[in-house]
Amino acid sequence: MSNNDKNKKTEAMMIPMPEVLETLSGEVRLLAGEMNDLQELVSNLVVAGAFGGSNSIYKLQSIDRIWQSLEAISDYLSGVSNLSSSTWKIDVAAASQNVKLAEIVERLRGIKRSQDAHGEAGDFEDFVLSP
Repeated sequence: MSNNDKNKKTEAMMIPMPEVLETLSGEVRLLAGEMNDLQELVSNLVVAGAFGGSNSIYKLQSIDRIWQSLEAISDYLSGVSNLSSSTWKIDVAAASQNVKLAEIVERLRGIKRSQDAHGEAGDFEDFVLSP
């Protein structure tokens, strides 16, 4: 591979900073949504009496604080994205090389993944409940 080919490959991963920040904002917002879903599940368990004592309920309130913090961080990243210059670029391949979850790496790099692609090294695997 010639130096020119290497430069083209590297250049292809150079993404404008506003786009990178919006991608990060979206990732954090996805986490916030999942945390909100978890909060609803835990709330239902609390109502059903699955958790005893005020100390447990107090600790469970941290889920709400985490959700609010994730939403705030997402909003901040989106705001920084609006203020950053599109001439600023970042190599998203290099920036994401230490990320352990392949699915997140692909999203951060802007790679569209088919629904059938599962089980690659570094992928998150949901646990399955036995009947």
